Amino acid sequence: MASTASFYSIINDVYSSGSHALKMVISLVHTHASASSGGQLDWDNVWSDAVHTHGTDTEGGQLDHGLVFTAASLLDDDHPQYVQESILTAQGDIPYASGSATWTRLGIGTANQLLSVNAAGTGFTWSSVGLTGTVVRKGTNESVTNSTAFQPDDELKFSVAANEIWGYTCYIIGSSNGIADLRVGFTTPSGGSYRAVGVASEDAGTTRSCTGTTFMTFTTSTGTQLVVVNGLFYNGTTAGSLTMQWTAGSITGSPTSVLANSSIVATRIL
Repeated sequence: MASTASFYSIINDVYSSGSHALKMVISLVHTHASASSGGQLDWDNVWSDAVHTHGTDTEGGQLDHGLVFTAASLLDDDHPQYVQESILTAQGDIPYASGSATWTRLGIGTANQLLSVNAAGTGFTWSSVGLTGTVVRKGTNESVTNSTAFQPDDELKFSVAANEIWGYTCYIIGSSNGIADLRVGFTTPSGGSYRAVGVASEDAGTTRSCTGTTFMTFTTSTGTQLVVVNGLFYNGTTAGSLTMQWTAGSITGSPTSVLANSSIVATRIL
């Protein structure tokens, strides 16, 4: 086997003989024969040679990324057409073009939201889909005695914003002495209106109806009964609450009550 010295001697002889093929591979600037040609290679510590940084032609030729083997040079913005990671600051971020050659970050939305085009048609936004609903359950019994004045229920109500439209169903567990009956209506924010129909389990299947200025009277028997009311509510420009109101149909000296577990299930349509 030839010694290392013999190997280098063979290479030197080939190069010195004017081999054009080898000279094409070993260009003057990359011979590494001297500091002006990239520096003598030291195979034990090749990349630490100060003259081997390729920072200039006298150091082996300029590379695309500048001083390629220094950490700082890998972070510079020498290719602005690429998207830098620094634009994204949190998990779930999405980069998108907010203008010509302009990258912008869109933060992650909330659970169950979908990505959609904004109202102006100029970018993206997160938006909720589907219907928004609410369920209200009455926690305690409530009664009136010797009165036919309507009272807003303490619990059976839900909040509405301006110009919203809601559909709702009231499940009312009513109780009276069988004579007083039960009257039901609703209060709304100023400018709001509604229409509702209802039926009671002890009212022979008769359907009652009311609007914002009227009420429904359900015939009751002794003990408890279920009254189901379906309604559609259109709100005006004033936010507030849709509240069930109720009272006795007549004064009998006995209480008329709406009991615990009566409920409202409401869905925002618009």
